[in-house]
Amino acid sequence: MLKNSSSSSSSSNKRCAFIRKCARLLKQKRACFYIVRCCVTMLICWQLPTKFDPTTHLEKRQKH
Repeated sequence: MLKNSSSSSSSSNKRCAFIRKCARLLKQKRACFYIVRCCVTMLICWQLPTKFDPTTHLEKRQKH
């Protein structure tokens, strides 16, 4: 009986260790994705005013 309980305990420990490793990896990937998403958003927002500047659009309309 003792052998079975220790083998099931060992199996349970391995499963918990695997779950912990997966959770840690997922947390790292989520953090990395968050950083990349912030950088991309910042780059897009930084580029937008050069592509479309509402003040130049208004100046063109007022001249007509």
